[in-house]
Amino acid sequence: MNIKTILTRLPGQLFARVSKSFIVNTAHISSADVNAVYIRDEEIAIGENYKEAFFKDFIDSKTIRR
Repeated sequence: MNIKTILTRLPGQLFARVSKSFIVNTAHISSADVNAVYIRDEEIAIGENYKEAFFKDFIDSKTIRR
């Protein structure tokens, strides 16, 4: 199963694709900047192709809660 198929099976309000290789649970994001999201002490780079959608869907329209 590819990552695109996996993403379609996950609840859209809880998960976001941030790069070619990563889908993150937005409830676990502790912080984000223009280049990465942080989950605990892990940094996950946001891919150029995914930045606009990520910030539009999950930063601008929702508050990420800690």
